[in-house]
Amino acid sequence: MMESSENTARSLSQKLGTALRSRWTRRIGIGVLAFLLLYTLLGFFAAPPLIKHLAETRLSEQLARPVTIGKVAFNPFLLRLQTDDVHIGGRAAEETFVDVGQLVVQVSWESLTRLAPVIGELRISAPRVHLIRTDATHFNFSDLIAPTPSAEPAEADESKPLDLVVRQFSISDGTLAWTDRSTAQPTELSLDHLALNLENFTLLGPDATTSTLQADLASGGALKAEGNLDLARQTASLKISVDALALKAAQPYLAAATPARVVDGSASAAVTLD
Repeated sequence: MMESSENTARSLSQKLGTALRSRWTRRIGIGVLAFLLLYTLLGFFAAPPLIKHLAETRLSEQLARPVTIGKVAFNPFLLRLQTDDVHIGGRAAEETFVDVGQLVVQVSWESLTRLAPVIGELRISAPRVHLIRTDATHFNFSDLIAPTPSAEPAEADESKPLDLVVRQFSISDGTLAWTDRSTAQPTELSLDHLALNLENFTLLGPDATTSTLQADLASGGALKAEGNLDLARQTASLKISVDALALKAAQPYLAAATPARVVDGSASAAVTLD
């Protein structure tokens, strides 16, 4: 019995050795190595400058604003894209609009088996967004959300909704600045140290998304929110709290309604939404 097993193993070894020495096997091996080498060179060295050029050109055209990207890096094996120092200028040359210190997007290989986009990680570090209200009905982003004129009415979209999954989404060290030029005195407010985390965000999946949000108001106060979001069932549960919000920041909006002036004070509140 043992001798038969040894003969079988010897026969398999000989066949394997013959196969490895065959011409077709060598050609397949060389082809695989050549493909991996080409894939590596294109992914690490050719893709980043191409992505940078296309992103700057296309976004500048579509947003009608100057768009620049400091650096782009791509790992073709991890499917990880990283961009540094993304800048989107305002319509006016002297205005700022959006700046992002770093943007990281990592696509999961699970997308191939799921046949739908699966983002393993989407991380935005040090974003700076400046919103400006120019008058009662116009903002510095109004042109971006204005409806596009169309000669024919749009047909109802009967396609299936996108089955998008984002395993982890985060924003860290963000700043949201608000300038209101529609009031008698221009008003400036700012949310600093903005942090947002979403776990298992999905458009169609059965699992609820857990979320946390926190930020500090430059004028005084802190904002916190946490809860669950289920887009598939269209339900949400949130706990929102505001701590020591400085009331003086609301004075420009109260001036038109009452002669009284808010010179000091703070307010705290908490609410649960379902």
